[in-house]
Amino acid sequence: EGARVVVANSRYTAEGMRAVTRRGDLRVVYNPVDLSRFDNSKVDRMASRAQLGLPDDAFVIAVIGQITPWKGQHEAVHALARVRSIHRDAHLLIVGEPKFVSAATRYDNRAYYAELQRIIRAEGVEDYVHLLGERADVPEIMGSLDALLVPSWEEPFGRVVIEAMALGLVVVATNVGGPAEIIRDDFDGILLSPRDPGLWASAIARLVGSADLRASLGGAATQRAKDFALPRHVSAMREIYEEAAEISSANCCC
Repeated sequence: EGARVVVANSRYTAEGMRAVTRRGDLRVVYNPVDLSRFDNSKVDRMASRAQLGLPDDAFVIAVIGQITPWKGQHEAVHALARVRSIHRDAHLLIVGEPKFVSAATRYDNRAYYAELQRIIRAEGVEDYVHLLGERADVPEIMGSLDALLVPSWEEPFGRVVIEAMALGLVVVATNVGGPAEIIRDDFDGILLSPRDPGLWASAIARLVGSADLRASLGGAATQRAKDFALPRHVSAMREIYEEAAEISSANCCC
C-alpha cells in the first residue's frame, strides 16, 4: 500500500519528489555530518599543504566531488584563470574522478574529464590546477584550503558544504538546490548563480583580498555546521520511525 512517510534530504529534493510521491507524508531531514571528523583542531594546515606540494602562502580553493558536467569543474577552472590574472598565487584542487561511466549514464563523464584536462591546458594553468583523483583524506585536504567551491548547476543537498563549514572554511556555492538551505548568503558563506565563471571569479577575488571577510564568514560557518550534527539527525529520524509505527499500529486490523 506504499510508504507512510517519505523522507527527503532537502526541501529542494522534496519538491522534486512531490510529483512522483503519491502516498505518504513527505518530510525533510537534512543529511548529518560527523563533526568529530571535520574538526579544525585536528588538521595541520601547513603539513597538509606540504603533503600536497602547495606553497605556504598560496590562496588555495577546491572543488570536491565526482567529475561530471553538473558539478561544474570546467567553470571552476575558467574562474581560477580569471582570478590568476589579478592574484598570481591562486591554486585550484579538483578532488574526485568520473564515478559513473556506463553507456546508460546521463553524461559522458570520461569525455568531460578529457575536456577538463584540455581546458586546463588552454587556460595555461597546468601548474596551478591539481587533479587529485578520489581521496580518503578529505578533512586533511580541506584543512589546506582557503575556500571551497561548489559550482554545481544544481545540488540536491551538498554534504561537502557542511563538512567544509565545520572546518571553518568559507564556502562559495551554487544557489540552486540544497546549499541555499544551508548557507545564509554573506553571513556564513556565499551563494552564487551557477555557470558564470566571471561572477565566481569576482567572489573569489573578494575573498583573496580580505582576510577579515574570510575570518568572519568562516567563524559563522563553524557555528552553522553544528545544526547538522549527527545526534540531531538520529533524533529526527527516530521520531519519524516511531510516528510511522504508531500509524501502522492504529490501522492494524488484527
